[in-house]
Amino acid sequence: MGGIVDQQGFERVLKKCCPDLDNSGASRIYWLAQKNQSGQVDVSDFVQRYTRTAATSEPILLGSPSNRQSPVRGPVVPRGAPPLPPPMPNSKNLELSRTAFVTAKSGAFDAT
Repeated sequence: MGGIVDQQGFERVLKKCCPDLDNSGASRIYWLAQKNQSGQVDVSDFVQRYTRTAATSEPILLGSPSNRQSPVRGPVVPRGAPPLPPPMPNSKNLELSRTAFVTAKSGAFDAT
């Protein structure tokens, strides 16, 4: 899993390492990766950088083959990346949230 690849190859490598990563997540990570003038990414350099991140951020790629077996929570991107937009709530969810908030605020909710 190394060498210089174009966007399609890079996304293929990401999806192989992180099976739960969808196409849009892989594309987003590609645009964050350092590319040469031809738009290609050195996969070895990318893996080396982002599997050894500091404790302040999580790695993008899982480090060892045994870790790849564990479930992936979703794409993790380096700090400074634009945030994903929140899911659009539907009116039923909004009403349930409002009801739960009012109930909790009034003290009528008892968790016991």
